[in-house]
Amino acid sequence: MSIFVSLIIFLSLIVSPVLAQETTGPKPYTREEIKSRLNEGVQQFRQNVKTERTELKTEVQNLRTINKEELEKRREELKNSAEEKREEFKNRMKEVREKAKEQIEAKRAEMKERLQTIRDEHKKKIAERLEKQLNELNERMMDHFSSVLDKLEKALVNIESRTDKAQARGWNVSAVRIMIFAAENAITEARKAVEDQSAKTYTPIISGNEEGLKPEVGQTRQTLHRDLVAVRGKVRLAYEAVRKVATTLAQVPRIDEDATPLPTASPSPTLTPTPSPTSSPTPVSTSSPQATPSPTP
Repeated sequence: MSIFVSLIIFLSLIVSPVLAQETTGPKPYTREEIKSRLNEGVQQFRQNVKTERTELKTEVQNLRTINKEELEKRREELKNSAEEKREEFKNRMKEVREKAKEQIEAKRAEMKERLQTIRDEHKKKIAERLEKQLNELNERMMDHFSSVLDKLEKALVNIESRTDKAQARGWNVSAVRIMIFAAENAITEARKAVEDQSAKTYTPIISGNEEGLKPEVGQTRQTLHRDLVAVRGKVRLAYEAVRKVATTLAQVPRIDEDATPLPTASPSPTLTPTPSPTSSPTPVSTSSPQATPSPTP
């Protein structure tokens, strides 16, 4: 609209002197001269508008380039920070597991000594096999939960990067920032739960009484199951927190062409049931539980 207004003003400045000369001047302009002057003015006006548009476009492109560089730098900082946290967590897990293995070996030797009073060799072998499977199950589930948390953390980095883009475009993302902070805390709490759980051992306390062998082993199995469910609940809260912030951010239009994918790993695997102490132990699968985008409690 401003271009047309400028054009009208420009024409009025050209036509007014011409009309004035036609009424007062001794030598009025001819029609061809008026037409020529108008064409020259219009061409000059169009050239000025074109130049201004080119300069404006160049300035916008320069600003976008600067913003893009800043956003990429911010993304790298977020990525590096997340990688450092994961590396620190892995180192802590390694130390915790080494101590747990030492405790398991010591308790296993004590259990075998107490099992010497059990006459039924079949029951003794089942108890020893169960003890080994319980501790292996705990380690395998903690590996799975750690993998889920790694994927959630990577997804949160992508979400936070896109949040920076939305803010750079002028969108109000304060609510998303609050959700990101809550998701980060949920992941931290879940990692703490995984770390604490990795330090636990599940060797049945054997009294040496043959009749009490079954409930003693069964109680240890139930304790493990209860602890795994508690850790799974923490990981699920982290998953839901990341999913919530991703869903909220998806409502902000035109951030970029790439959509932020939700984490594909499920924090709610089906816990592999441990075998009953009264029957032959069922081999525990070493494969990771199936990942689903919508975990069930």
